[in-house]
Amino acid sequence: LAPEAAAQGYPNRPVRVVVQYPPGGTPDIYGRIMSQELSKLWGQSVVVENRTGASGTIGTDLVAKATPDGYTLLFASDAPLTIVPNLTAKLPYDPVKDLQPISNVASGGFVLMAHPSVPANNLKELIAWIRAQKGNVSFASSGNGSQQQLSMELIRTMAGGLDMIHIPYKGFGQGLADALAGQVPMIFGGATASISITRSGKLKGMGITTKSRARMMPDIPSISEEFPGYEVLAWYGLLGPPGLPRDIVSKVHADV
Repeated sequence: LAPEAAAQGYPNRPVRVVVQYPPGGTPDIYGRIMSQELSKLWGQSVVVENRTGASGTIGTDLVAKATPDGYTLLFASDAPLTIVPNLTAKLPYDPVKDLQPISNVASGGFVLMAHPSVPANNLKELIAWIRAQKGNVSFASSGNGSQQQLSMELIRTMAGGLDMIHIPYKGFGQGLADALAGQVPMIFGGATASISITRSGKLKGMGITTKSRARMMPDIPSISEEFPGYEVLAWYGLLGPPGLPRDIVSKVHADV
């Protein structure tokens, strides 16, 4: 009866939700919306803590080693759990054994954005410009092994090979600052985080990674219109440390 009794009183103090990336990116936006709603529902503070670095693995490892009492949870994007383990020889956690899945929260695509100084207004023109630079053009991402990097790598492959320089950042917000300043001409951003940026004209939307155009950004073509079959989607979900009591998992899942 002990686990059931514990769940009936959960949560009775503030809950910490760890986000793997800095403020401003799609994981942070979704994580804060979810945490705000849970706080209303539970009558307890649900505090977002950005623990960034190492392509999202630092925040992930923190939760993997946390006490399994439901008061430290992880709002995760998929890359540190599905992509990075296939690109890194050794991680401090096992994404299957060391984390307890709770709920899938959202999924979405990414928008390829370019600085206004880039002399291209669509993906076809952009690719022609990249080729003309002969290796002297860069793009930003949220880190090595991130969905943003692989979104561009897929374009490079489907375009028959593009010579480019990848510049990894600790998160979208930091890469965005340099993209807005024109220090790096291109960046992929989560669709939610990219809406206001493209609408304001601060960066130009070249294409979105979803199979069809996004309802909120109908003027931005799907990359699949240029490269049939192209699609990149990310998922965002809530997880906890291993050993999290099943009744707490069920409660949080239902409330999410």
